[in-house]
Amino acid sequence: MTVMEMRKIKFVVIGAGVFLSLAFLIMVGMNRPGGMAYYMTVTEYLAEGATESDFRVNGKVVEGSIERFTSGQDVRFTMTDGVSVMTVSYHGIIPDTFVDRADVVVQGSMSDQNEFDAHKLLAKCPSKYEVSDEYTTPEDYEPEVLAPEAVDVSQLQP
Repeated sequence: MTVMEMRKIKFVVIGAGVFLSLAFLIMVGMNRPGGMAYYMTVTEYLAEGATESDFRVNGKVVEGSIERFTSGQDVRFTMTDGVSVMTVSYHGIIPDTFVDRADVVVQGSMSDQNEFDAHKLLAKCPSKYEVSDEYTTPEDYEPEVLAPEAVDVSQLQP
């Protein structure tokens, strides 16, 4: 065999290995519960009717529905996607960003009591910040300009 033929064979073997590895990863990902979706909405999850598998569900905490227990690590709340609602119970470390109307992702499964038992609770950080009323337009941010006589040039270093 010539050097050129060896290079072609090496290229084909490496290319086939990369292709088979990618195909394997895609097949494993598609066969997991929930498929390739990172999470489902409350409506999608309730329509699925799954009780045995582990799912991620996204929604907002319904205002006034958070019920914290004395253990400090147990909470029950209602979440919604604007269409459907679902009661969730969680035991674990509760994030600081978990408040009314917070966007949350819970991972777990539906219990026999028709309540979602979450073993993971992720509260998303707020994405909007309010501007102070003190400054309303970009013109309000003008830097302070010193008059030339106010600057002592003898104090400047070379």
